[in-house]
Amino acid sequence: MNDDLMFFDDDLEDGEDEGFETNLEYEVEDVKKKKRVKTKKKASKEKVPGIIVLGAFLSVILFSLFIASEIYIRFLNNLNETKRIAYETALNTKVVVDEDPDKIYSAKQVAGMIEAAKEQGREEFLLDMKTRLGSGESLTKYLRPLYPDDLILYSGGKYLFIPIDNELPRNDYKSEDLVKNPDGELTYVKDGAVVSHKGIDVSKYQGDIDWQAVKDDGVEFVIIRCGIRGYESGALVEDEKFKDNVEGALGVGLETGVYFYTQAMTEDEAVEEAEFVRELLTPYNITGPVVCDVERTGSSSGRMNRLDKETRTQVVRKFCDCIASYGYSPMIYHNTEMALVMIDLKSFKDIPKWYAYYDTDFYYPYEYDMWQYSESGRVNGIEGDVDINIRFTPNN
Repeated sequence: MNDDLMFFDDDLEDGEDEGFETNLEYEVEDVKKKKRVKTKKKASKEKVPGIIVLGAFLSVILFSLFIASEIYIRFLNNLNETKRIAYETALNTKVVVDEDPDKIYSAKQVAGMIEAAKEQGREEFLLDMKTRLGSGESLTKYLRPLYPDDLILYSGGKYLFIPIDNELPRNDYKSEDLVKNPDGELTYVKDGAVVSHKGIDVSKYQGDIDWQAVKDDGVEFVIIRCGIRGYESGALVEDEKFKDNVEGALGVGLETGVYFYTQAMTEDEAVEEAEFVRELLTPYNITGPVVCDVERTGSSSGRMNRLDKETRTQVVRKFCDCIASYGYSPMIYHNTEMALVMIDLKSFKDIPKWYAYYDTDFYYPYEYDMWQYSESGRVNGIEGDVDINIRFTPNN
């Protein structure tokens, strides 16, 4: 209660109290109104600073976004201008061409010359391919120089591009070290001396052989087929001419080894084949290699054709291990397809290899000790064709 409004009733005369009360009510109401006005003004003054701060904050953000956008736009304009200047500079830059150092060309002219050279190169490439393929060269051989990091092979109706495996041992044979005589016979020469050894491999298909005549013709070693496993029946069969051939070759002092044509599908069958070979060899002093002949048969029903690479590798390895345990020197015979597709060569790093390839370019990079370079050779003492081989390692 306000002290200014405190009165005593005794001080009021009759008839004056009603008017005073009315005036008092007005004064009280007026005081209340003044207080409300002051309160509203105070609240308004408190709201003003908050609005100002918020507005200033938003203004700073908008201004920052505006500046950032301007900087980005100028950056893009400068970048495009730089590109434009570089492009125009390149077009107007003068280039000296080695073939004609006295003449100066613009970059645009050089670009045109490059395109013309590409077109000319394309035409020359197509003409070269047409000429070489038309002369009888195989597409596989034509493609090989174009893919130096791959071994190219046609197998299973398609061309395979197999990366060269740098973990496998390499050979160092060079075509320039090969010497061919007038009869087509090859020798390998290093530092002017012949380091290769001439050999043949035979089976019943060579018929009766005059082994003394064979030796007199310069043959140093022979690999004789001792037997096969039937590619359909699976039966183990001794070669019809094995005994005649092994006794004839040993009789004239030729170094003699044997090969067995495998069609084993399991490791147990590989053991069976190795034992079969051991029985055939027991009567003879065989100092040459005992070879596991790994080949794809021409028949779709060939037993070993159905094996995957891993299984075939295990089977062949088992045969080699058995032969070694019998005291003989194991070897595997293979061509490019067999080496790259049919077996895993990494499993045979310690096994000598006999490689069949009827060309002189030494395309195949991996290590091998003996090379069958012809299937149509001629040797005295044999009627008809015979396989001719070179061995790069010394005689046993």
